[in-house]
This record gives sequence, structure tokens and C-alpha cells, in this order.
Amino acid sequence: MSTFVSPDLPSGFPNHTASEIIAYVESDAEALESLTSKTRIRYETPDKNGSVNLNIAFRKSDSLFASVRVTFGIEAARALITRDSFFVYDRVRKKLYHGEAKMIKAFIPTPAPLDELFPGMTGTMAPDRAEKWKVSSDSLYYQLVSVDGLRSYSIDPRIWKVVRMEVRGRGGEIVEERVFFDFDRFGSYVIPRRIEASRPGDGEKVSVYHRSVEINPDELSLNLKLGKISERILVRSRE
Repeated sequence: MSTFVSPDLPSGFPNHTASEIIAYVESDAEALESLTSKTRIRYETPDKNGSVNLNIAFRKSDSLFASVRVTFGIEAARALITRDSFFVYDRVRKKLYHGEAKMIKAFIPTPAPLDELFPGMTGTMAPDRAEKWKVSSDSLYYQLVSVDGLRSYSIDPRIWKVVRMEVRGRGGEIVEERVFFDFDRFGSYVIPRRIEASRPGDGEKVSVYHRSVEINPDELSLNLKLGKISERILVRSRE
């Protein structure tokens, strides 16, 4: 369990403007360029439920490598996701799966779309400053709600982090929700240990728990290190 204690509310609360709030959130996220982590992901989908342990190396600009661990920490597979492609090497069956990056969800459920995966995994997402936002607050948090009411963010100004994001449909139903909690300090950075993401209409839920994290490590290996390949399989979209 996290022993991190949030600092006091900043001076100026609750009178920051939307622009000021977004600037604080963005500035806190800019310094994070890469990470390594030991992470557990639990997932529920209409097709299957399960969990997976991952050793992750992630460079925000272009690539994520994950070593998939099973019983007793044995490596069962390796995965590499780039901006446009993915590769999964099944070390047991010696098969290499590959395809468009978005198809990685067939192997590893993710808590955010691919282009939002780094901020989704580190809790460094920020409202789009190009949109207009209505600002309100309670005793601890700011709430930023889009003018059309379809997107909202709850932000903790003590650490300038998004703690909840919601996207709603025109009928008011929740289309997507992400929650960030159990914030902890890793070096000089504060990120959430736990992340929950759900898309109720699709019957999908993903829970992430970071057992350990290193931010901006000196060394970052993104090498898939392929062994013998018995079969190459192209994974195509069903659409």
C-alpha cells in the first residue's frame, strides 16, 4: 500500500482558471519520457477474463516492450508495440504474431487507446487545452467539464494529477471512465500505482497495478530478442 502523503492544497485554490489548471497538469507530465515497471493487469471482456504479469519498458515517443510472465516468473512471451505495428513472440510455441498496433488488444488488454497509453499508464493525461472548459471545485478537487457536458476531468491540485476522467454519450450514459488512485512517489515523480479503466457499453474493464516503477531510467531495452520461429501469423482486424 502506498505511504505517500499528499501535500497541502496550493495557494490560489479554488480560484485557478481552466488554463492555469491545464498548464500545471501538463508541466508535471512533460518530464516523464520513459519508464520501466513490474505491472499486473486484470481484465474483463465479453470474450474472456484473466490477468497477466508484465515487465514493461516504455518510451513515450514511440515504443513499448513487455515481457509476459506466468507461474514462478517464467517468461512465456514478449511483445513490442510501435506507433503502427505490434509483434508478439510466443516463446513456448515459437510463433510470431504481428499486425497493426491497434490489434495488440487481442493479446494484452490496455487501459487506454494506443495513442494515450503512456499517459494512461502513468496518470499523466491532461485535458485538451484547445477545448473550452467549465471549472468548478469541491473541498479537494477541481472539476473541468467540456461545454457540451460529454467529457469531464477531476483533478487533485495538491499533486496536479487527473484522478478521474469520464466520457459520456448524448443520453448521459458513461462511454468510458478512467480512475487513478494509490498515488506514490517513485524517485522525484508521483504517479498512481492503481488505474482502472472501463467501457461499460462494450463490457470491458481493465485494472492496472504497478508493483514497481522507475521513471526515465538510464538504460531502456526495447529489443524483442527473437529466438527460433516456427510460424509467422498476421493478425487482421475483423472489421
